[in-house]
Amino acid sequence: MKIIKAVLLLAAVTLAGNLISQLIGKVLPGSVIGMVLLFILLISKAVKIDFIQDTSLYLIAHLPLFILPGAISVMTTTGLTLNDILLLTFVAAVSTLITLTVTALVTEFLLKVTGETENDSNN
Repeated sequence: MKIIKAVLLLAAVTLAGNLISQLIGKVLPGSVIGMVLLFILLISKAVKIDFIQDTSLYLIAHLPLFILPGAISVMTTTGLTLNDILLLTFVAAVSTLITLTVTALVTEFLLKVTGETENDSNN
């Protein structure tokens, strides 16, 4: 029953984000607004992280299954060719490497600023 309630909560937050996005003229995507709403609920302790953690981890573990139908739909409706797919793959790989590099550099910087070592952060 806890899983059903957690899924309903996540769906409600997503729906609220989409509704707010519609009201403000789609300045921000509904999914982003929904994540901000969920963050606010977690920070304010209106929702305890234990309540949604297991369900969230399960959904994240199966994320490719949620992305695949949308990706196939985009490919069939837009008529993407093999060249387009190769270009998109290249762009995705490069942007992933840039993201990983920037994340590593920022993490290293923050660890130096806070005075923590890598061994301290593992404990």
